[in-house]
Amino acid sequence: MQVKNVILALAAGLDGLVRAVSVASVHSRAAVTMSPLQSCSELNERYVTRSTLNDILENQFCPDAVRLQLLGPRSNSIEWIYNNNTPEMVAISVNWEGKPTFKLTRHDCLRFLRDMVLDGCHGNDKNNPRNWKGGGRLQVDGVVYKIEPLAQRQPYPKEHHGGCSVTHHDNYHHIAIWGNGWANSDWGEMLESRLGDCDLLSDTFNFAYGMGKDGREWNVTMYTITWKAGCLVEAAKSAGAPDNFTCEEST
Repeated sequence: MQVKNVILALAAGLDGLVRAVSVASVHSRAAVTMSPLQSCSELNERYVTRSTLNDILENQFCPDAVRLQLLGPRSNSIEWIYNNNTPEMVAISVNWEGKPTFKLTRHDCLRFLRDMVLDGCHGNDKNNPRNWKGGGRLQVDGVVYKIEPLAQRQPYPKEHHGGCSVTHHDNYHHIAIWGNGWANSDWGEMLESRLGDCDLLSDTFNFAYGMGKDGREWNVTMYTITWKAGCLVEAAKSAGAPDNFTCEEST
């Protein structure tokens, strides 16, 4: 009986040891699972202005995603595309596949997408003084947060560029402006607004996105019957054109 009791005691001790090791292993695995896993996309020819993404996250994606989830379970992911058909077209998503009880909050949405994916990648340093953002991916406790620029662009510039030409005719003036690093996603709305005092002919402002060999990402043409060089140059600068922006004139 003594031998049997010793054997039982040893077995109980070993069982407790095994259970203790097993529980510790579970806790260790849980800690690893919950640790954020982040990867940053390469910053080359797909990137977005930081302020543009910040505005989308704070005023569109996060509030809308939280409201959509409140309507009830419809899927296990949310993905929307913004700035369609512009150089700053971007997809933003949250995927919680396999997490049926997951609830997205505005705080977590901004914390993980803005503070970590957006600002945790591609810092504002000497190689990226304009603070362009190339997006990335973050996994937190099985939920994946992602920002993905979609448009192929010119190699990211360290400074913005722009040019202008005007051709003078007897009764009118034809103006062409092009740029890179500004007017990235608004289809020229700010530029057109700033040109409001420059006597443009109605309905002649024709803006289009498209890359050129000279580095441009967009161009716009317009007509006026009164040439106001100073007005046009200052209007363009106030809309984002570089400080050395000028218009070349020809007849």
